[in-house]
Amino acid sequence: MHSQFLRRMAFSTILLAATAPPAFAQAADPSQCARIDDVDVPHEVRIDPDQVVFGDRGAVATVRADAIVFDGRQVAHADPAYYADLRRFLGEADRAAREIKPLAALFRGRGAEVAEAATRMCGAILALAESTGRVEATVPGFESPVRIRLK
Repeated sequence: MHSQFLRRMAFSTILLAATAPPAFAQAADPSQCARIDDVDVPHEVRIDPDQVVFGDRGAVATVRADAIVFDGRQVAHADPAYYADLRRFLGEADRAAREIKPLAALFRGRGAEVAEAATRMCGAILALAESTGRVEATVPGFESPVRIRLK
């Protein structure tokens, strides 16, 4: 999974929250999704059954349910919610990309499907933002490989 793909999905979610209000408003609280300003995953991502690996050369960060590992050295015991939220975010991004092409679907009258995908993606981003804040506050020097900026 590539960071460019994830950026496109996050951008589509933000755009859909702004451009599909009637369908979207029925499925989610648009004011919460409007808080999403930017999502960036500047690393290559590999999702294994028991871990998520960011980076492929040089610095590698691995997030597991029980630990966060940087270049082979455990830097923290993981927050299980952070790991679950990270996997949910990556899974929703992949699922939405495969199920629909958000902008094309919107213009083909598939607004309800687009709204549902945007709702799931929005929820995943907001949940990950919350658990990321918790982990970053308790693990000195840790910066999540998924950067989420809220307004």
